[in-house]
Parts: sequence; structure tokens; C-alpha cells
Amino acid sequence: ETTQKTVKEHAERASASNPETEKQEENSETQDGEGPDFLGMYLEELAEIEKLSETEEERLFFEAVNGDSMAKSTLAGQYLETVYELAMTYVASELPIEDLVQEGNIGLLLALENLEAKPNLEEYRKQVFDGIRKAMEEVEMSQDKKDLDDEIVGRVNHLNESILSLEEDLGHKVSMSELSAYLEMPLEEIKDVLRMAGDEMKDKSDVR
Repeated sequence: ETTQKTVKEHAERASASNPETEKQEENSETQDGEGPDFLGMYLEELAEIEKLSETEEERLFFEAVNGDSMAKSTLAGQYLETVYELAMTYVASELPIEDLVQEGNIGLLLALENLEAKPNLEEYRKQVFDGIRKAMEEVEMSQDKKDLDDEIVGRVNHLNESILSLEEDLGHKVSMSELSAYLEMPLEEIKDVLRMAGDEMKDKSDVR
């Protein structure tokens, strides 16, 4: 911690060592191609923040636990870099880095707002770090669920279209075995999709 690292240096190292970072930077570009507005402003803000000594930091944690809003604000500024660095570890994420940073900032503020008294600085730091990480993990899980939901909707729509098409060709309600042969899909997989589709699918076609 005696070695001072600027955020811009960290960003350059991360970008050089991990090609996935390029994808994150592309995601952060504005539609008019002017570049990563939010991220650039965030990095500039970080570069201007003066680092606290461990003694000062521990004192501020003590004051923050006792409800000092100025201490919380100062600590929040100190941990913006932690938010950024942690967001950079999610390089394979489908989420833009701006979203991860924003969620991490919310986690940071919540962690500081709900600080619990700890015996030493490391415990305080861990409490804040865990709050930031939890916020990022939750938004990541939310994105994964959305992706899964989109995949399920796609499979259900494909199955429904296939049922309607096959019924039109055959002139009768299709059976599971006919649908399985038509789609070259195992019966169990078709049943799984029908279960995911629920009643809406059953109303449209009496697959048996």
C-alpha cells in the first residue's frame, strides 16, 4: 500500500493483459462514437482523489460507525477505485462495465451506511469490499436469469411455431411422437419445453 498506483495505469495494464477488456470498452462507447463518456469521467475523478493514510482511514471508519456523514462521504471517495478494480475482474460479463461500476457504487454506499463496528482496519475494509462485490454479483445473477428467460422464450416460440406448422400440414392435432420426429428432438426435451411454456402453450395446441 506504500506503492501509489494511478487508476489510469491500472486500466492500461488491465487492457494490455486481457483482450476481453476491449469488448468492455466497446460496450461503454456512446452511440455517436464519442467514446466511453461515463468511464472516462469516472477515471478522471479517481485520479484526483488523495489517498488517506491507514491511521486516517481507520479513524474515519470509527466516525462513520458512529453516524458521521462526512466520514462516510470521504470513505466513499476512497473506495471508488476499489469499485472500478473489482468491476474490471468481470471482463467476461455481458454487462457493460459502467453498469457494474454503478451497481458497485450502490453497494459501496449501502455498506458504509450499514457499517458495523470492527476491531481493526482490515475488518472494516473487508466489510466494504464484500458489500461492493455482493452488489455486482447480484446484478450479474440478474443478467444471467434474464439471458436464461430469453433462451426459454425462444425455445417455446420455436416449439409453438413448429406445432402450428405441423398441424396445418397434417390436418389434425399433433402427438408428442409426431412432434419429436418432426423436430428431431427427444420426447423428454419437448416435455420440458412444454412445462416451461405453461398453460398458454396448452391452450394453443393440445399436444398429447
